[in-house]
Amino acid sequence: MSVAVQTAPSLSSWRRSPQLTGTLSVVAGIALWQLFYQVLAHTVYFHAYAINHFFVSPWQVAQSFAELYQSGELVKNCYYSFLEFVDGFLLAIVVGVPFGFLLATVVVFFVLFLEPSPWHAARVFYDRTVAFQYGRASPFSLWDWRQYHAKGLPDLHLVQRVLEGALVLGSLALAFVPRRRSPLRMAALTAAVLIGFELVLTHWFYLYLPWFFPFVVLALIAPLPGGEPERPVAAVD
Repeated sequence: MSVAVQTAPSLSSWRRSPQLTGTLSVVAGIALWQLFYQVLAHTVYFHAYAINHFFVSPWQVAQSFAELYQSGELVKNCYYSFLEFVDGFLLAIVVGVPFGFLLATVVVFFVLFLEPSPWHAARVFYDRTVAFQYGRASPFSLWDWRQYHAKGLPDLHLVQRVLEGALVLGSLALAFVPRRRSPLRMAALTAAVLIGFELVLTHWFYLYLPWFFPFVVLALIAPLPGGEPERPVAAVD
């Protein structure tokens, strides 16, 4: 008779734990730092070359940290650093992001400036892309049935516009919620937005499938983060 039993986690599995390995690495690094300082402090070069002015031990760092905390300087400096961080973050959102978007747009559309009339080239580009897709007629979706004027076929043009507005609002909301985003969640949300965008298009085409397909595959097939690895199973006869 063959019975499958689950083996208990061995000591080697604990050694392979990322948390334990990281903790031991930090402790070992601090210990080596302190040991190197002690050895160097007993040499003639330590004071002769003023090494003590820029190289300190972790114990001295901890003592200075405690003194700053007791004097209140640490809290005050952290407060002012936080204010500077908030100011920089807001400045980046208000100025940096729009400027970066504008710069990227200029780089992408730089080819328009190679034309004799850049404004005419930009107009042609807009008419053949955004304006064409927004106002085109197509029999390959249910949104443009109004063009046939056939009895029994509803005009879903207004419903399409409402769904387009809902898609835009939902996409903007994803910039704020959910706050915690894993790679799998980002892939799933990206696929959802792209699928929604394609569904409200007047022209449905199978070549649009590759737009969202990689994100769907990643969200459905990739392993969940933090999942426990499969434990070995031993067969006992």
